[in-house]
Amino acid sequence: MEFDTIQLKRIAFILMLIDHVALYIPDLPIYFRWLGRISMPLFLFCCVCGFDYTHDRKKYIFRLYVFSLITAVVQSIYNIDNNFILTVFSVVMLEVIELSKINRSILFYYGVWQIAALVVSLYFIQTSNADMETICFYIIPALTGSIFCLEGGFVYVILGVLFYYFKSSKRKL
Repeated sequence: MEFDTIQLKRIAFILMLIDHVALYIPDLPIYFRWLGRISMPLFLFCCVCGFDYTHDRKKYIFRLYVFSLITAVVQSIYNIDNNFILTVFSVVMLEVIELSKINRSILFYYGVWQIAALVVSLYFIQTSNADMETICFYIIPALTGSIFCLEGGFVYVILGVLFYYFKSSKRKL
């Protein structure tokens, strides 16, 4: 049975919903949470496919960036831990890889930017007071596009890159 990305997104959404229900309703079986763990890689795979098939990658990345900022603001207001949208925004790494094929220095500058974004994020987190902590923890990394301050960690950036490189081989995927 072949799945297209619309069907995969629906499956991932249902699995995410099961996970969130189990998170907020006590005494549900732990396998609800386990099922929910499948949704993040599925969403990431769909975003990588979207990056590959879009006709305007800059607009695609910009929309993900704006949506990640909006969710970071909501996240900081309501102090919500889950924000996968910022992780999905890490597909910008794919554009950096593509651009670095033309100009290798882009990869170096992107690395410098990410280290600077991490240092700025950590500085604001360390020096913030209780009122500003959520803003510094959620919004600053979203503004800077830090790939080090993601839900799920840097592993999902690597997973997205692997999805991108192995997209033409079902066996490798």
